[in-house]
Amino acid sequence: MFSRHLTVRGNVGLDSSDQGMNLNATQNSTIEGNEISRGGRCVVFYNSNFNRVVGNVFRGCVVGIHYTAGSEGNVITGNTPRVPKAM
Repeated sequence: MFSRHLTVRGNVGLDSSDQGMNLNATQNSTIEGNEISRGGRCVVFYNSNFNRVVGNVFRGCVVGIHYTAGSEGNVITGNTPRVPKAM
């Protein structure tokens, strides 16, 4: 919250009641290689700008990404639900 130039990598969030990851007034940060599963909202952007959200796994949440309150200039790409491998 109220952070700049963070690197958030390799975290796991499971079964959150509201949000798995909350970016509140987060600026110019990189969010990559995280896994957020089974909850209300996987990620919330609130007044967060110019961040890179790349290569994360978001699955089983009611809402994947909640984007609000003037958030702009974010790059959100290459995020995917994990698909089980065929046997």
